[in-house]
Amino acid sequence: MTSPTRALEAADKGPLEIGAIVAGLSAHYSVSTGAKRLVRRTRLDTFDRRLRAAGLTLEHQIAASGERLVLVRKAAPSTLLVLVNDLRWPALVNVLPSGPVRNAIAPVTGIRALIVVSDERRRIQQVELHNKNGKTVARLELDEPASAAASPAPLRVHTLRGYEEQARRADRLLVGLGLRPVEHDEDREPKPASPTSGMDRA
Repeated sequence: MTSPTRALEAADKGPLEIGAIVAGLSAHYSVSTGAKRLVRRTRLDTFDRRLRAAGLTLEHQIAASGERLVLVRKAAPSTLLVLVNDLRWPALVNVLPSGPVRNAIAPVTGIRALIVVSDERRRIQQVELHNKNGKTVARLELDEPASAAASPAPLRVHTLRGYEEQARRADRLLVGLGLRPVEHDEDREPKPASPTSGMDRA
């Protein structure tokens, strides 16, 4: 599955206030917010950071609802994801399910193993924007750190097929609310993983 994404952050790089964001968007959309869910986000790369150099960010995300690999491509920008189960790291790319995620990273990693370069727990909250007909026209994802030691993360706008203009409009409204685009979201240096960290459940 793939969708274009756009990342924004508070102008002062501080925490995002979901109440103010929802209030501002509610003047133009019907807004619904989902419950927060705890997600373990483990960023992967080769020892020499081949994926980062190629403009790719790969995460293994674990939540109560299951596991998935999420690949963000800087050039698009877009997101690819695939459902997985019980992956352990380090591992070679051939342990990944066949499909677009594996196809995108295999030429970059070659024979190098994927290793954990950061490991954080986040609280994710999804916000849906609906038009006057009740159709969902854009999805926002608010990503809060679950601890003070975790790195900050931006608000992401996910474009839905057929509603590209609505996503752009939501993006402009968010900028009007004081947010600003993140120039190089995937280039942010994540918190390093513990040398002994494994893939425990979230």
